[in-house]
Amino acid sequence: MLPIKNKNVFLAVGQLSLAMSILLNHFVNDTGPVSFLIGLFTGLSIVFNAAFIWFLRKE
Repeated sequence: MLPIKNKNVFLAVGQLSLAMSILLNHFVNDTGPVSFLIGLFTGLSIVFNAAFIWFLRKE
């Protein structure tokens, strides 16, 4: 496993991807590629926020 120096990057990326998915869902018409991006950003948010919590718990 790679050593991670700044664990707050996980939180920042997770929160930004959550904000992007919410903004896309609210302001952009729901077409195929947009639905894919909303799902992608939501999934990235779940993964990065869970990784931040996991690394925070290990400390």
